[in-house]
Amino acid sequence: MEREIRRIVLELLGVADFERHRFTVSPGAGWLQYMDTAQGGGGAVQSLPDPAVAAERAEAFLRSLRERAASLRANAPDFDPHALLPSARRLGCVPVSAGSGFGWAHYLYRAQPTLPLRRSGPSVDVLGTMLEVRVSPLGRIIGFTSRWRPLSGERIEAEFFHYHGGAHDAHAQGGHSQREGEDASELVYILDGDGIPQYYLAPYHRTGSEHGLLIGATPYSLAIEFVVRPIGDEPGARITAIVGGGTRYRFAWGRVALDGGEDDDEGFIDLGEGVGEIVADADQKQFGVSAITVPPGAWVVYVNVKDMKTGAFKHHQQNVFTGRQIVEAEAE
Repeated sequence: MEREIRRIVLELLGVADFERHRFTVSPGAGWLQYMDTAQGGGGAVQSLPDPAVAAERAEAFLRSLRERAASLRANAPDFDPHALLPSARRLGCVPVSAGSGFGWAHYLYRAQPTLPLRRSGPSVDVLGTMLEVRVSPLGRIIGFTSRWRPLSGERIEAEFFHYHGGAHDAHAQGGHSQREGEDASELVYILDGDGIPQYYLAPYHRTGSEHGLLIGATPYSLAIEFVVRPIGDEPGARITAIVGGGTRYRFAWGRVALDGGEDDDEGFIDLGEGVGEIVADADQKQFGVSAITVPPGAWVVYVNVKDMKTGAFKHHQQNVFTGRQIVEAEAE
């Protein structure tokens, strides 16, 4: 499939000199990247054409790429071209300065991929994704990046959870909600980063609060938050994972030393399931909770969470700095 996608992109761009054109597919995430290496740095021009013209050229390229991708169905009848390159809304088209610092090199067009909440419903943003197209002063496509993980096309209809902190029904308002005196929320899909295991896209409520919290919008939309607390006078810390969105959970923890930890030479350390329980808040909404302890050091802490009722899965990882090591580093 990678070879076929490469062929489609290069044919669409009319590439004749293959040596100077680079096309890569990220093995961990399926991200696509094309670059005309002779134009990447770009010569400088004193002025660029109307940005609207460059944006239209970029969008025409994306439309043509989706149309060409339809030919892949000959060998894969179930293939959906929009799964490879989704619909997207324009974010902007801005000039990029030349490497010399004088003049302009090209335009950078950006678009935000979107997906419908239902087959015939409104579309919402897929956070963690982006389409970028670089357009030369003469209107040529000299670069293209798709930070998007191709979808299988399978869908599951799931129960919708309303956002209790905002309006009673965000979904009915096309993905946005607000009640007077309360934070607004919007519905979004979340795509995790390159190399992070993820098996499906699920919708979340993103609040309009200072930190933009994510709250699960379906039983498959697991949301994980770490709470890090010291252990009394002992070194190290206790890390608690709080999970909302499901019912019965199984946890699997691990950690890797970032720098100078006592287990630095041991690589990944399996920490098991931790100590887990189900708790409820004042509104009787249930959350899964699991906790572990880590010694002093700088760690990448991992947790995999599986809902044993629905099969929903979520991976979360976070840098955690604990204990004496940080105190000693500051004292130096």
